[in-house]
Amino acid sequence: MKESSYLSAPRGLLRILILHIASRSPVSGMTLSGAITEKSSGRWKPSPGSIYFIIKELTTEGKLLNIGKAEKKYITTQSGLDELKSLVGSSRAGLKRQLLFMSLLSEVIEDQTFSQLLTVGQDILAAPLGSYKHDQQIKKMANEDS
Repeated sequence: MKESSYLSAPRGLLRILILHIASRSPVSGMTLSGAITEKSSGRWKPSPGSIYFIIKELTTEGKLLNIGKAEKKYITTQSGLDELKSLVGSSRAGLKRQLLFMSLLSEVIEDQTFSQLLTVGQDILAAPLGSYKHDQQIKKMANEDS
């Protein structure tokens, strides 16, 4: 069985990443692809078709704005920032679900270190929003330009 058949990128993750990255500075589709590949240490490289499909969707919805002339570059609009803030807030439940599945799999492969890491992750997600440094960074990012 392929490694990717156990766990995969959560539905909507690519949309969140595109909105987030484009909220920092204008980016092209290629820049987005490179940034996502880099953030995942090369373990996930979304297909150009997936990236450009979501860019087109977000642009049509008014969540991204094409500000490029010679090269298409996109930046997140206020509507996109509002959606990003909402998505970030609702992502905790998705993370908890992913951690549950990873925890079950770690029991099967009997990797104690990985199990301990997952326990820490579950503790962080169980804590009130804002009680960990990472939560503060997410909250700050979601509130930028609000």
